[in-house]
Amino acid sequence: MLLAQKREAQKYLQQISQELDADIFVFHAPMDSREVNYLIEKVRETRNTSSRKSNVALFLTTQGGDLNSAYRLARFLKKKYKKLILFIFWHCKSAGTLLSIASDEIVMSDSGELAGLRQKLSPNEAQTSFI
Repeated sequence: MLLAQKREAQKYLQQISQELDADIFVFHAPMDSREVNYLIEKVRETRNTSSRKSNVALFLTTQGGDLNSAYRLARFLKKKYKKLILFIFWHCKSAGTLLSIASDEIVMSDSGELAGLRQKLSPNEAQTSFI
């Protein structure tokens, strides 16, 4: 049963890729430097193939994370592709919301969710007092 579902999902993803002329990536992780660097490397590998697409479709689920990492990812994707299409079917919070602002299109399901930006402070920044 699981194998049949996987094949069906792959069929739909291929159809989306063809219709949108888009490379497809899935990001289901905290928006931190390590995870973003991994995705950037995968995009670079894909861009080096002969079947390069004009656009990118990113399926995003994240509880948030580092705003700088989200900014870097957005800038990178916007440089490499003509259009950034974001698919949000679940949580897309904080740094994920920042990435959504940079997208050209957002496809969101009924259970998709954007939330406000939260910059996490380091312990030293949190203890700094202003007079």
